[in-house]
Formats: sequence, structure tokens, C-alpha cells
Amino acid sequence: MTTKPSTKLKYYRLRRNRAFFEPGPVRAKSAGWFRHDGTPKSTIPLGLAGDNAEQEALRLYHLLCRDLGKTVPKDAPERPRYPIGSFGHFVTEWKKSDVWADMAPRTREDYDRAWPKIEKRFAHTPILNITAAKSASFHREMKLLEQSGQLSPSMRFRILKVWRSLLSQAEAIGVFTKAPIGRISNSQAKGSSAYWFADEIDLLISAAADNGYHGMALAIQIGWETLLSPCDVRCLSKSRLKLMQAGDGYVDTNRLKTGKQALPFVSCNLMSAISEYIGSLDVELGDEEPIIRMQSGAPFKNKDTFAKDFRKVRSLVFTGDKRTFKDIRRSGNLEADLGGASAEDRAELLANSLHKNGFLEATYTPPTVARGMKIRDNRASGRNLLKAEKEAKSRNNDEK
Repeated sequence: MTTKPSTKLKYYRLRRNRAFFEPGPVRAKSAGWFRHDGTPKSTIPLGLAGDNAEQEALRLYHLLCRDLGKTVPKDAPERPRYPIGSFGHFVTEWKKSDVWADMAPRTREDYDRAWPKIEKRFAHTPILNITAAKSASFHREMKLLEQSGQLSPSMRFRILKVWRSLLSQAEAIGVFTKAPIGRISNSQAKGSSAYWFADEIDLLISAAADNGYHGMALAIQIGWETLLSPCDVRCLSKSRLKLMQAGDGYVDTNRLKTGKQALPFVSCNLMSAISEYIGSLDVELGDEEPIIRMQSGAPFKNKDTFAKDFRKVRSLVFTGDKRTFKDIRRSGNLEADLGGASAEDRAELLANSLHKNGFLEATYTPPTVARGMKIRDNRASGRNLLKAEKEAKSRNNDEK
């Protein structure tokens, strides 16, 4: 028995609560819709009747119009990636909200990086079927991946943090009475203690430039002199560079991660290197476009592509080394600390609360370019101490 659908959809039919799209053999043949055996594809099963089936029927109708050479209505829907009512559908809709729009770009990037693992496990699961037990199972799965070396500690931490956050967002809009997080511990990954020496940075810059990684060569120069984070270096635009007298300058920016203002000093030589690099590009850069480019000339898509290029450059000089671009910030901070810079000065340049977690401290002590210039001098003193340390280690190894 055939019944009418809840909405007026062309060629949409229901039989025993099952949905079908039936354009008929003549239309299917005219549109070029054939099965493997050569017969017209006149009846297409859509599964159980409901919103998903109706949306798919509407999509097929617009596709049929196109293949028949008829005008396709402007409201042609895209095929839903996840079933309505699934966790993936919830996340898709949530990303249209003000909560997502108001997030810092760096935070949204973290969500996107964590999503593939969450998607694989829960995207097609009905959201109301997610339980605390399933959350605990997912937690154990991520821990096992970390223990087997398939997942870094920081990535495991990020994935579970995003997972908990998404469940909390669902609770906030009333999907859950209580988010099914359970008692999941998510310990912060242990921070790195690695750092670079100044002569090693010079080798990295030379290797990058000599092998065609001109954007990465400049990025390393900027990162080393300004101590901006990898993300802030990657996203640095012309509008953030401010020129001062004698060719020196500074970067007027807010850290993408913390939102705190930073005014790192930029030497005359680095300003010249940046101008020369911009002039070498085949594109006319807008004031807000990223300066640093890949070998193809396009900006880096995300932190992963940026880190990948840095690893390639690092392998040219230091085979088997695991130090990263973000270790440059620690190196500069260490130089400044050894050179006598105060914790407050260093926290200001790094745009974090290195000295203490004090919002008022950041509010009532605005950053200055002069302090950034002072830290540059402190770093020079610290650099000499680190050089002496390296030479001492080398002598000890020779004696052994």
C-alpha cells in the first residue's frame, strides 16, 4: 500500500514505512539513470521514512532536474554528511552557533584537529545513545593509542579535552540533562624542556634558504628574534609590522592563543629581510594576508603543514632531532632569563602569565616597545653563557 508523504515531494513514495524515490522508467532513461544491468533506475530505496529520507528525496529530485536539462531550484540541498539526530549532525549544527563563531581561531583549529578521532568513533552514533560508559571506553582507546606511540601525549590530551567540551555544549543546550562524561581524568601532557642554541638557529635558517624553503627561513628568523608563537608567526601580516626610526620596528599583535597584547622588537636587518621576501613573492600581498608562504607560494593551511615544513628543514641539519619550532620561544626566554631579564618582562614579551596568573597584572602593566628592546640586550648576555655551556660540554665529551 502506498501512502502520501508528510510533505509534497516529487516522486517520493512510502510503502510500509519505507521510503522510495520513483521518477519512473521514462524519466530515469531520459536522465541517463541506469543500473548495472542496463535497466532504468526508476525506483531508488531511501530507507526508513523520516527527515533523512525526505531530504535525500529532495536532493535526488534536484539532481534529476539537472540531468533532464530542466531548471534546478535554487534551494537544492546538499546531502547531509551525518544522519539527523547523530552526534556528527549535532556538531555540524553547533558550529553554526555564536559559541563557535566567538571562539579564537586557534581554539577552533584545536577542535578541528581533534575531530577526526571523535568522528570515527561517534559521528554516526545517535547522540542520545552516548553514555558515560562509552565515554570511558573512548578514553581508554585514546590512552592505548598514546601508549603504543600512535598518538602523542599532547594530541591525546587535546582530543579528550575537545570531546568533553562537545558533550558539555550539548548539555548546555538541553540535549542532555547531564553530559555523559563520567569520571574521566585527562592529565595535561608533560611540557617539553628542549631548547635551541643560537648557532643551531643559524644553521636552520641557512638550510631552509639553500633548499628553497624561503618562507620557513624567514619564519625561523622572525620566531627567533621576536619569540612569537609558531601560530602567530605563521599568521603574521603586514598590518602588524610597525616601522620606527633608523629602520627598526616592532610587531603590534595580540597572541592568537591568549589574546594578550605583545610588542616584540624587530631589528633593522629583520625588517629588511621581511621586505625583501615580500618583494620576491609572485602575489601582491594584502595588508591582512599572511606573509609567510609555503614553497608553492600559498599560505600555510594550518599548524600541521607549518610543522611539517619545519621538520623537513630540521632533518636537513639535525637528523633524528625532535626539537620543534615552538621550542624557539623557550630558548629565547632562557637567554633573557640568564641575561638578567625579570619574569615580568619576559611574561610581557611572551604575552602570557609566566610570572603568575594575574589578570590585573596584565591589565595594569601595558607592554612597551622599550622593554622589548631591553630584553634583546639581555638575551645577548644569556647567549654568551649558553655558548660557554655548549663549549664546556664539548670539551667534556672530548676528554672522555
